[in-house]
Amino acid sequence: MNSETKPATRLDGHPDENDLLLALERELPPEEIEEIEKHLGECWSCRARFEEMQRGILVFVEYREDRYLPPLEGPPNAFRSFPGNAREGRELRNFQSVPFDSQPFYFRLKSLSW
Repeated sequence: MNSETKPATRLDGHPDENDLLLALERELPPEEIEEIEKHLGECWSCRARFEEMQRGILVFVEYREDRYLPPLEGPPNAFRSFPGNAREGRELRNFQSVPFDSQPFYFRLKSLSW
């Protein structure tokens, strides 16, 4: 492996944070991932940093699922009454007119005396 394709290492011979993250995400070439994984098997310090990154990603994913993607309740009565309600609403809309004021709202406000 030439020096251009080797993962970046700090002066002490350990992979840097970026390469650990790229290896975690499987975004490095297989040879580089293999080299980093070999180093992780030999180095407790780097393995601990790598596992901390994994935990951080897991915490983020769990937070996102709990906070932004909460589980939804099932539909009431499985929406069995929906087709009938929709038909009824459509029929009501066709026969009832809603009063409409053609004068814009801000003109009506302007005419009020404060």
